[in-house]
Order: sequence, then structure tokens, then C-alpha cells
Amino acid sequence: PTVRQVISRADSNNNILIRWRKNQIKELGEEGFHNSIKGKLIAILDFHNTICRYMRGEKNIEIAEDIQGLWNSIKHVLESFEEDDIKCLEGSVEHPLLHYVGGYDCIAVYRKTLCIIEWKSSKKPKPFLSTTRNYPVQAAAYIGAVNASFDTELKKLGPVTNAMVVVAYPFGQPAHAHYLTDKMVDLYWNRWLQMLYTYWSCHQSKQNLI
Repeated sequence: PTVRQVISRADSNNNILIRWRKNQIKELGEEGFHNSIKGKLIAILDFHNTICRYMRGEKNIEIAEDIQGLWNSIKHVLESFEEDDIKCLEGSVEHPLLHYVGGYDCIAVYRKTLCIIEWKSSKKPKPFLSTTRNYPVQAAAYIGAVNASFDTELKKLGPVTNAMVVVAYPFGQPAHAHYLTDKMVDLYWNRWLQMLYTYWSCHQSKQNLI
């Protein structure tokens, strides 16, 4: 399974998401709702691609109108990195022992430590780590997979110990950058292991019923 699938299964806010989906369909209609989701996904992909281009050192990047607010929000964070700080961008990884996969946004040196960095967006302010839902768990899961990976390029980097979850806002207010120390990552890693255990336990139960 992917990290997102495991977290989605364990997410205690699923009922909230279901109600939100029903209300959106009621307001926009089925087709309008799916078109809205599609448009948002395209914008998020464009946002991530633009970040990658910037962090690879491209100059004079044209910012699409639909992500201008997100870009204005996050630019001050991006400017805190030097080109040499960036180690990997948009990579896929698999944990060889725990059997899950995922795609991290960035591995970079920040505060003299190697970090997984996740770019997120939200209309609602996320000023505290506790308001970012399961984003820190997601980052910890990626760290575990990166450090366990047999990929020679990842092994050359050395162990990734810390993380940062950056939440950008579509109206341009400054993004919140939440830094996780190695001890904090360990706490969220333990939470991830609990989610993964629950996922596989439920999966096995369903297999036994077939």
C-alpha cells in the first residue's frame, strides 16, 4: 500500500471528509464536484512542479495564475535554501521490510541536518503542528522508507533524521513551516507503525473472509 492509503484508512477525520464530499456534491452536482477536484489536483501538481523547477535553479519561472497565491505564500521558505542544500526532489521509495511505498517531495539540508520536506496547501491556517492532521506521520513514514532503502543514491546521503512540513495558503499569506526534530520524528514514526499494523490486520481479516 501507499503511505496515503494507510493514513486514509486510519484517519479519524474520515467522517468529516465524507460529510464534506456529500455537501459539495449537493452544492455543485456530481459532475461539478469531480471537475472541481480535477482542477484542484492539476493546480497542486503545477505547484509542486514549479517548486521543483525553482529548487533545481531555473531562472525566470513563469508562475501560473491559479497558483500565484500559493507561490507568494511559500516563496520566503524556498529562499531560505541554498542550491547545495537540495539533495533529492520528488522521489519514490519503498520500505523493503515493512512493504509500503510512497513519494516524498524533497530531501534537503536544513539547520545542518538532513530532512524530508513536504509541501502542503490549505485554505485554513495551520499555525501549529497539531493542526496539520497526519502530515507529520506521512513525513516520518517517508523517512523510515528512505533510511531502509537499498537505493545507492539515497544511501550516499546518509541517514535522514529530521523533517519539515510546509503549509502554503492560496491567498498568499506567509506559509507555516513546521520543523520536526529527530525525537519528534521518532514519536510520529511509532504512530505510523501503529497505523500500518492496523492496516495489515484489517487487510488480513478481509482475506480470511474471502
